[in-house]
Amino acid sequence: MGRVAVDIHQTPVGFSVVVPTNGSVHELDGLFVEPDQMSCGVGRALVEDAAARASDQGAEALEVTAGPAQAFYERVRFNLIGSARTRFGPAVRMRRDLQR
Repeated sequence: MGRVAVDIHQTPVGFSVVVPTNGSVHELDGLFVEPDQMSCGVGRALVEDAAARASDQGAEALEVTAGPAQAFYERVRFNLIGSARTRFGPAVRMRRDLQR
């Protein structure tokens, strides 16, 4: 399930993709914000929306593989849970517990 953020002119400025699983943890599989829109709250809004949608579907946590964006995810209440390897190099696994 995905969501697109748009500006006041209805121009897309970011998106998020959450992949439901058969378990209680959903995956934040994609999060992108246009560079000129970073630090304007778009990413935070997309994460909050993704967390709410996952929680509404019964998830107890949302996980993500993060590289350079680790500090951003920490600011939006994700915690480090491990390491990961991606095709782009080393990364970290992070989890945000969801309120139900």
